[in-house]
Amino acid sequence: MPQLRCFTGFFFEPVCAIITGMNSTYEQLKKELFDPAFAKTSFIKRDINIYASALPSYGVSGDHIKEISKKYAADPSLDLTSFALDEAVELTVCYFIIGLLRAKDFPTKMAFLSANLPFVDSWGVTDSCPQFIKKPEAKVFIPYFKTFIASPHPFVRRFAYVFAMGYYRDENISAFISGVKNSPEYYVYMAEAWMLATFAITHFEEVYAYIEKEDISLELLRKTVSKCCDSFRIAPEQKERLKTLRSARVLVSKG
Repeated sequence: MPQLRCFTGFFFEPVCAIITGMNSTYEQLKKELFDPAFAKTSFIKRDINIYASALPSYGVSGDHIKEISKKYAADPSLDLTSFALDEAVELTVCYFIIGLLRAKDFPTKMAFLSANLPFVDSWGVTDSCPQFIKKPEAKVFIPYFKTFIASPHPFVRRFAYVFAMGYYRDENISAFISGVKNSPEYYVYMAEAWMLATFAITHFEEVYAYIEKEDISLELLRKTVSKCCDSFRIAPEQKERLKTLRSARVLVSKG
């Protein structure tokens, strides 16, 4: 009895396919991805899934995932619709890397992400994507940024903030800072804080003015200050100002 599997295909429309047997190229990809004999670096055995995903993780190194993905992105016999995205985090990361490598321009890459990121449940997937996307001018990305941060899906929003960090050297970052939503969802506000801390490297006063607002959540403030203090590119006196701001907010929160 053939299995009916529904998935979101590379051409960005939900499709259904009758699958009677796995694509042989796909099976070879899986073998090379998960068999340590094919890896240049050892797999890492962990007691916990660092990707915080409902999917299992097998400790495959990031370098090995990229190596396999790049190899098979160039193989026309690999059909992306062969992928089962409910098997392992590493396999899902492969799917996204291959899809992005095959998409030849920025709008096509954004369309691929728009169709597929809603099904992601791990930072390991979202945070792997930017390195395979050539950053356009901010004015090109901003419309996508605004669409992504309005998504009900947390990892779509996380991707938007992670990719936006690449614009920290731009003169005008106001569109990105104004897009911070004070999300209560951990992996979203962590990305918001990461973006703000990155922007603080080149736009410290603008970031400081934003996070000192009373309507900024204490969680977002704490994470932003923490990430700033971890950065070697933010001056010691700036870090002290941030710590003072954080301490004051903590006192206020305690009443």
